[in-house]
Amino acid sequence: MNIVKRLSERDNFTPHRPEDYVAIAVMILLLIDITLQIVTRYVFNNPLGWTEEIARYLLIVLTFAGAPIAVRNNSNVSLDFILTNAPPQVRKVFNFITTIIELFFYAYGTYLSWEMTLFSKKRFLVTIKISKAIVYGFITIAFAFMTYRCLIRLIRMFRKPKGALK
Repeated sequence: MNIVKRLSERDNFTPHRPEDYVAIAVMILLLIDITLQIVTRYVFNNPLGWTEEIARYLLIVLTFAGAPIAVRNNSNVSLDFILTNAPPQVRKVFNFITTIIELFFYAYGTYLSWEMTLFSKKRFLVTIKISKAIVYGFITIAFAFMTYRCLIRLIRMFRKPKGALK
């Protein structure tokens, strides 16, 4: 395997998966929205009312767009400090148990956010008439990606050689 390919596989910041592109796109939209808000407020002294609400919802979407990336990289919040001195077999068992719990949490989050999406179809943002179901739809997709990435991690646990831990 050549060196460029090995480096690109280690680099978690290179966008090469769908959730990376979604997070980048949402961040660009958020940057444009906030820039528009600053320019209209401080340069033209006539702020647009809708930019603040859009920024709020874009920030929510950005949070959930980044969550599958954290799950994919196994960099989400966990209690690793408890297991640092544990024997390898104990770490392996607890890693398996926490991954199963995560998987059920993400799957249930997918279900709940889908229910919320359906519930909010006829509810709109205050300043513009955009359905809140769009925001909750992004959250549903993010939870589905988190479920998928966690399932992939669980499958890889079983495929690892016996000596490998993480």
